[in-house]
Amino acid sequence: MTRSSLPDLADIAALVKREGAMLWSGFVLVPTGRGAGLEPLTPDEIEDVLHFLYDCGPVIATTTTEGHHFRRVALQRAILARHGEEPELGPLYGLPLAVAQSCGARALTGTTVRALERTASGGWRVQAATADGPLLLSADAVILAVPAFAAADLLGPHAPAAPTELSAIPYGSTAVVTMAFARDRAGLAGLPSGNGFLVPPVDGHTVKAATFLSNKWGWQAKAAPDLFLLRASIGRAGEEHLLDRPDRHLVRTALNDLHHAVGPVGEPVAARVTRWDRGLPQYTVGHTARLARIRDDIAGLPGLEVCGAAYEGVGIAACVATGLAAAERVLDRAGVPG
Repeated sequence: MTRSSLPDLADIAALVKREGAMLWSGFVLVPTGRGAGLEPLTPDEIEDVLHFLYDCGPVIATTTTEGHHFRRVALQRAILARHGEEPELGPLYGLPLAVAQSCGARALTGTTVRALERTASGGWRVQAATADGPLLLSADAVILAVPAFAAADLLGPHAPAAPTELSAIPYGSTAVVTMAFARDRAGLAGLPSGNGFLVPPVDGHTVKAATFLSNKWGWQAKAAPDLFLLRASIGRAGEEHLLDRPDRHLVRTALNDLHHAVGPVGEPVAARVTRWDRGLPQYTVGHTARLARIRDDIAGLPGLEVCGAAYEGVGIAACVATGLAAAERVLDRAGVPG
């Protein structure tokens, strides 16, 4: 298992069960040799995977290279079950499973949509690419929950105005520096008790926000009581060049800015830099009017809607709201009760 194969884990489990296998083994890759270029799982991701494997136990017998950790998870879950308690699982484990279970949909991972075609019956044909070759899907309706620039490419042959408007929505790239500090030796006394802080551009610092993960998420504090987890965000709109710096430079920049903001915090025992290219849409003056023009144009395409962070908020709650609204519009236009 690696970062790239993690989204397919549930599909792999279903395949193993469907093929009648009596045992499956979860191998957590150590990135060395020919696998040196693959991105390994983080400790939090491994923990969530072990809980997932445990939950598969009633239908598929499981072994894993992380055997000692898997035995720990099994013991912890057995103790919690005796006390009638549920484990505190991270968002990696809980959110995707909850979405899949609640909607009953089939999720295709590792699949890239290349084009949309209008069918003679008024539906849509989706041209996609997978590791096994091209894939064609037919659908009564399509909701594009993708970045604005990706939606613009897919809508190009079908809408006269929306692609231009979508392409005009600018995006900023960011880097997230996640650090773990040992509570017994890091200078954490100066940290505020809240969830973090924001830094306005006029302050002249590179870090634009810091999140005290161990304060914000109880499950993280419980999972690593001896560590304090902190995340710093770097990269405002127009500052993409900063993200070209090596990881070690970004970590040092984050530590220096934290020092100025809250005092010395010591050296992290571990740090990881994650870059998000064109990850944050920017709402410029006239954004609301632009959205109205996009929706007016898409209204001429029955069975097609857009949703996501490019429209009415970048947070999870806002994105979920745009998805629900898009689904309701599709159902309403099709005459199907919501």
